[in-house]
Amino acid sequence: MVRQVGQYGAQSSLLEYIYGITFEIWEERGVELIRQYYGEDIRVFALGHVSDGVDAVVSGTQDTLDAFPDRLLLAENVIWSKDPDGQYSSHRIMSPMTNLGVSAYGPATGKQVSVRTIADCFVQEGVITKEWLIRDTLPLVTQLGFNPLEVAQQQQQSLTPATRAYHEAELARDTSESTHELTAWAEQALAARWTGSAQTSEFYAPFIVSYPGPLEYLSGIQGVKGHATNVLGGLRPTSVRVDHVAVQAWGHEGQEVAVRWTMNVEHVAEYVGLPASNKAAVILGSAHWRITDERIATEWLVFDGMGVLAQLS
Repeated sequence: MVRQVGQYGAQSSLLEYIYGITFEIWEERGVELIRQYYGEDIRVFALGHVSDGVDAVVSGTQDTLDAFPDRLLLAENVIWSKDPDGQYSSHRIMSPMTNLGVSAYGPATGKQVSVRTIADCFVQEGVITKEWLIRDTLPLVTQLGFNPLEVAQQQQQSLTPATRAYHEAELARDTSESTHELTAWAEQALAARWTGSAQTSEFYAPFIVSYPGPLEYLSGIQGVKGHATNVLGGLRPTSVRVDHVAVQAWGHEGQEVAVRWTMNVEHVAEYVGLPASNKAAVILGSAHWRITDERIATEWLVFDGMGVLAQLS
């Protein structure tokens, strides 16, 4: 077999690199190009599965394409930042697709579905060495017609030791507030948002438009405040930590901000039909914000609800 060679590398701009390799790997089905673009020892963090090594990335990509052969990764935005050792990108993607094969959630359904993903990558000299993959899986499971509780039980039984260790480490991590100004601001904004606090208005514009799921939208501050109660249900937030922030200029006066965050919660009442267990769980999430006059005007929000449910099942 002739080895595929991609056209992007260290000489490419970060935006060209992220957009380009995503198109080559997924739309052009160059799955083996992953071995060129991802480090051999790549670690991928997802709430439901932590994987190590490029072979796992290749096999996971192929499994997804076998289940959803027409899957597209439609780029919505990339927000990026520099680091002394490389560059970070936060890539927001919408994927329409049809379930024509066995997936991680069950047998083929033939249904057309959509899912939003935000993939954060750390890139060094044209190679991705770490990735945080945040996908909106609970709406995906319900679109497919499966019972989330049954899927969560199956996922809970298949959690790897590395994934369980990741959950435990996150639950035990220091919860002290950041001293970095923008990071601290983002932590306060997320804490207000997820508790439905009156302080939400200090961080969100009254005309906020929020997209909290692939098929959802919210308009206005009251919609954002109510969303936390509707989505979290019986999960009580105990801490919110911002793990990375990237900022780019937007328009003439605004900013685009990508925030990767982790939130610890306690299961104190029913969540997606699951009675209270009093267990602690961790949520890995990402938000893309457009900010004007120091308040969030537009928001895209992604977190893995099934990954949370699997921890509690």
